[in-house]
This record gives sequence, C-alpha cells and structure tokens, in this order.
Amino acid sequence: MTMRPATMIPRHLPSPSAVLSSVPSLLSLSKSCGWTHYGTDEWSFLANAGQVDGWVIDDNAGSLGVEVDNHKNDSGDGGLLLGSILRVKYNTNTEVDESSSSTSGGHIWGLGMMLVDPKARRMGLGKALMRVAMDQCYSDDGGDHDSTILLGTATD
Repeated sequence: MTMRPATMIPRHLPSPSAVLSSVPSLLSLSKSCGWTHYGTDEWSFLANAGQVDGWVIDDNAGSLGVEVDNHKNDSGDGGLLLGSILRVKYNTNTEVDESSSSTSGGHIWGLGMMLVDPKARRMGLGKALMRVAMDQCYSDDGGDHDSTILLGTATD
C-alpha cells in the first residue's frame, strides 16, 4: 500500500466562517485556474449561503514538489493551497413508501467549487477531495447512503 504525503490529505473547513476566512486563498486558487471572473464577493456569497463547509489541500512543506504561483493557504505556515471543494446542505430528502408508510432518505447535498491548481493536476488531488466530500455526506446521514448528492459543474 502506497502512503500519500500527509499534506495531500484534505483539511476540513468545518463551518461557513472557516470557509469565509479562507476566501483570500480560495480566490487566489481560482485565479490560478483561470477563473478571473470569480472574485471576493462571489466566494463570500458562497461561504454565507447557509450550511456550508469544505475541504482544501495544502502543500505545507512543498512535499508534493509542485511549483505554483503564490497563493498561500490560511494556516500561517507559508504553504500553498493546491485544491478545494465546497459542500452545502440543502434540506432533508424524504420519500414516503406508500405500501409501508415508512420514510427514508438523507439530506440533499451540493458539491462544487472543486478546483485544483493546473500545475498540481494528475496527482489524485481532485479524487481525494471528491472522495472525502462524498464520504462525509454519507457519514453525516448515518452511513445509510440515502443521501442525494448534486454535483455542480462549470467549464470554460
């Protein structure tokens, strides 16, 4: 089994305030990905959109060997922010089984703003971000896999 560098493990931004405090780094990351139309106001709007959290990947010590433009993370250690994904909890997805009068369903989750610095792509960072976000959706719904996950996409 191959171990990933510790810096490749996504770091949780557990609340809207944590996402909001990361806006400068997220803005810098989005610009490096060519999203020049996405500014501070747009990131702040997302951070304040409700029950929002997210994950980022830091390259704290340069251990991934990626030379990227200067978009430092917010942990104060001078590392780089290489990737991100945000998650929003919309509501309860409840379905009623007419034959048994039972209900089932988890929440409806939205995933988006998955960005990976162009110079850090093809290293599995996007996969790691998506995996942790989807796993957390299921875990937060009791592990029953009744969650509905919406994946927002945007391209150039």
